[in-house]
Amino acid sequence: MALILCSKCGQYFDADQQMCPYCGNVANDNEDNTIRTELYSSTQKTDFDVDNKTELSMPTDNFNANEEEFNNINSTDNNETIIINSSNQDNPKRLLVGWLVVIEGPGKGEDLKVFIGQNSIGRNATNTICINFGDNTISREKHAYIIYDPKFHKFMFKNGEGQNLSYLNEEGVYSPLVLKHGDIIELGNTKLRFVQFCDENFNWKE
Repeated sequence: MALILCSKCGQYFDADQQMCPYCGNVANDNEDNTIRTELYSSTQKTDFDVDNKTELSMPTDNFNANEEEFNNINSTDNNETIIINSSNQDNPKRLLVGWLVVIEGPGKGEDLKVFIGQNSIGRNATNTICINFGDNTISREKHAYIIYDPKFHKFMFKNGEGQNLSYLNEEGVYSPLVLKHGDIIELGNTKLRFVQFCDENFNWKE
């Protein structure tokens, strides 16, 4: 496809058109404003130049992306485009070790996964365990923590970094406590039952 540069508005348009679709200017046949463009196909592309100086890139799809997003694109053999989330590569999947089940308060009946290592609990999605069912008395960030130590097969529960308190089996948590299967955690107006998966009989192997 050949393009013409409009001498009035500076826009390129199809050389087969006699009038610029942007400003209505009539093309001047005496001026050679046509340029050769690159032709794309699913399997190959041809070389091109513009006055032997500047290359013109014309993808077939209208895809607006910044440089970082563009560099994270891979093409498969069937010509599908996949955008890779680099953060998923930097943060490998954590292993499941238990669950929290909401037994009282907003979200009753919902279950939340507990993972190996340290799990922060709060309303925001930045927490490992996000409890956002409508109980605003739960802190947004790090209301409490559940920790699983795979070396000693132990679960611990401790209060978070804010001013809001946490309760375990209706007792205030002022220092880290051992967390056992069936224990009841209370955060704000929400109660959760802890369901243990990993124990001395089963543990993930490295």
